[in-house]
Amino acid sequence: MNFIKKSIISLGAMVGIMGVTIPSHALLIEPILTYGATTLDVSGSDDNPSNLYYGLRLGTDVVDLGFASLFVALDYKTGGGEFSIGAPVNLTSDFNYTMTSVDVGLDLPLVRAWLMYMVTNKIAFDVSGVDDYEGEGAIGLGVGLGVLPFVEINVEYIASSDDDVDLQTLLVGVSLPLDI
Repeated sequence: MNFIKKSIISLGAMVGIMGVTIPSHALLIEPILTYGATTLDVSGSDDNPSNLYYGLRLGTDVVDLGFASLFVALDYKTGGGEFSIGAPVNLTSDFNYTMTSVDVGLDLPLVRAWLMYMVTNKIAFDVSGVDDYEGEGAIGLGVGLGVLPFVEINVEYIASSDDDVDLQTLLVGVSLPLDI
């Protein structure tokens, strides 16, 4: 896992350097609306809450390859839902899930693919006595398909594993990628 983290950080640094040395071609502003299923394996619980997320991706093209472009973006999503915690507690709690990631990807004419590195990955529970989950360093992969000039269908997969918690999220949604 450390190799993957270091590779993603190195790739992000390389893209950042290229972004400073090569003039940007476009500013990306992308409102996002997704529906996600999260698998949260915590001691005493194995719930799979599904909920609606909304967010915004801000980025820029850093390298124009002619037929495609390389982009870097900051991605923020948030959503809420209900989570059941099993034995020994046996309770249900509302939660708020917030994700912030740095995305690096390739934008082709109809298809876009990107890697995500989670800077923040937080689940806040509304019940006292239940610790919030705060993780960083989760990685993800996203693919988008342009279906109309300003509409894209996206699929994203995010995975994180800590000592006590395994978290996997699958998001399917729509976004409006606007290049200015």
